[in-house]
Amino acid sequence: MTESASTPHGGGALTVLQERLQQLHAYAGEPSTRQTARDTGGQISHATVHSVLLCRRRPAWRQFELVVTAWGGDVEEFRQLWLAARPRPPREPEVSSDTAMTPESVEVSTPQLRLVGQPTSAVQARDLLSALLPIVERMDGPEHLNALATRYSLAEWIGRVGDAAAARDAYAALLPIRERVLGPEHPDTLATRHALAKWTGHAGAAAEACAELAALLPIQERVLGPQHPDTLATRHNFAHWTGHAGAAAAARAKLAGLLPVYERVLGPEHPDTLATRHNLARWTGRVGDAAAARDAYAALLPIRERVLGTEHPDTLATRYSLAHQTGQVGDATAACAELAALLPIQERVLGTEHPDTLATRYSLADWTGQVGDAAAACAELAALLPIQQRVLGPEHPDTLAARHALAEWTGQSGDTAMARDAYAALLSISERVLGPQHPDTLATRYNFAHWTGQSGDTATAHTELAALLPIYKGVLGPEHPDTLTIQRALTIWMSKSRKQSDSAGS
Repeated sequence: MTESASTPHGGGALTVLQERLQQLHAYAGEPSTRQTARDTGGQISHATVHSVLLCRRRPAWRQFELVVTAWGGDVEEFRQLWLAARPRPPREPEVSSDTAMTPESVEVSTPQLRLVGQPTSAVQARDLLSALLPIVERMDGPEHLNALATRYSLAEWIGRVGDAAAARDAYAALLPIRERVLGPEHPDTLATRHALAKWTGHAGAAAEACAELAALLPIQERVLGPQHPDTLATRHNFAHWTGHAGAAAAARAKLAGLLPVYERVLGPEHPDTLATRHNLARWTGRVGDAAAARDAYAALLPIRERVLGTEHPDTLATRYSLAHQTGQVGDATAACAELAALLPIQERVLGTEHPDTLATRYSLADWTGQVGDAAAACAELAALLPIQQRVLGPEHPDTLAARHALAEWTGQSGDTAMARDAYAALLSISERVLGPQHPDTLATRYNFAHWTGQSGDTATAHTELAALLPIYKGVLGPEHPDTLTIQRALTIWMSKSRKQSDSAGS
């Protein structure tokens, strides 16, 4: 939604959690569920203890913590295992004000156009500009500043209605004209380069967007100044697409450094400042601190509701992200409820096939699986995927994310071989589109290994995880929770592979 899986998804990490919990139960002397309930001081029932011990889906943290404590376990160790078993992070919505940079010299003099050119009426703005452009070109000429400004604005609204590829192509066609007519370092030309990079990223090419923004930034700093709003916008989006290219920690660091500059230059409640807060919270969550991300979104939401309005797309994006991080910290039921309430608003305000609306459908399906209804998750994802393929393209990161989730819930529904095959097909695409060391690609490799093992081939699961572990250590670091999850999973599948081999030889 218009913002991949940095962690191993559900099934694999949940298996690690199950195995370790069962070991703890054995080490504790296998106390009965009734005895365990008494040992918690009666805070939970014996039926709840039984449900936690089975661990068919990730338990609520408080219940899980009570059982681990009653059995003498290391609470912090099990907290890390519990966090690793969280669902695969659904893609969050891109904030439409992720600082869309409008050059100051580009003015639209028609009051009506200013009125309809608001984010809540993107389709109307696009259609009006489409009708206006040929009139301006005929009256002033196709290369007059007014005509070029209209083309710029039209491309932006084409993107905002959800057609990122068309917006990218429109800016690509406009850029050489502005370079020739205005010069390569004119602010409007630089703004067009920025917009081209932004919509290139929205169309699925995050690394390409990063490269263009990295080349643009020093020119803007020299021509416009380091604190010019357009320069700040490029810094913001450079951080944003750095995260999408796989470097979440770097994205968070860039945004943390940028936020006080925005607050000083533009003010604490300027929309661009709020967009920076939103995306800082996003990448905080993506590096593993879901609680801090949730709290940041919860603090941001009432400000956006007051400043922008309750149905502004950026406000809706913050509602989505708050729901997502609420689920990430363990309350999947609340996440489902909030997403279910949000979806009809997005369908009405943005349209049923807007990328943010599609992302909410995807996330709602994924969290539906997390609360225990894998079959319903599969059904919704299977219905959603062809729409994403048509609207976004078959290799867009959001489409790949939906394929990832569908494979996972297919396995959770019992068809381990189909899940394995789905991940195998997805892996080759992810390696080519995102890169072999992108967090989403690594998550897909992990889950391919997991479902390969669940399908009976424990030796291949062990071999694949053994090859994957050093990559995780190199990309994320040896102490990252995802790396530790891979290490534990490798131990489990190594043991299962040996047992299978010993059984076959006897």
